[in-house]
Amino acid sequence: MASFKLGVTGIPSSREPVDLHPELQKRRVALFAAYAAKYPNNPQPFLTQTFRNAADQNADYAKGRTTPPIGRQYKVTQAVAGRSLHNCYPSLAFDVAFKDADGEVDWKTIDFSEMGALARSVDLEWGISFGDKPHFQPYNNGQEYRWEEMAQGIEPIWTAYSPAPVAGQPVIAQEAA
Repeated sequence: MASFKLGVTGIPSSREPVDLHPELQKRRVALFAAYAAKYPNNPQPFLTQTFRNAADQNADYAKGRTTPPIGRQYKVTQAVAGRSLHNCYPSLAFDVAFKDADGEVDWKTIDFSEMGALARSVDLEWGISFGDKPHFQPYNNGQEYRWEEMAQGIEPIWTAYSPAPVAGQPVIAQEAA
């Protein structure tokens, strides 16, 4: 039985860590810590989305398509409800942005690139491979974890994780079968 549910109703969309799958939350904490250790003077990441309910997913999908302003640059997501790892509860995806020292949101691509480069060290996939810079999700034992697997209730393959970082880098080891 899956440790998450799809099609959950009555839960508002969230940016709270408590709404992440526990294994994903461990990796998010490690990723944020690794980023802060490596780039202490850069803008720091914060969560912008964890769980996203179906109504909000479809509303975000409409942005740039049928909800003005129209245009590729205004699109928020490539997925309709049920086809995003944000749509299961607890969530199997999170989105980030960055805040500078003054608390201003910073959307510079370099920050996403630097954080994305650290993602695999905590067994996460960065969404840049499908055009979603702020997005992170399970890497699934060296392969992309897809929404089709989520929809079938197939768990991501989580690798064993040691929360004690070594020189700012988390330690991930393959879990014994």
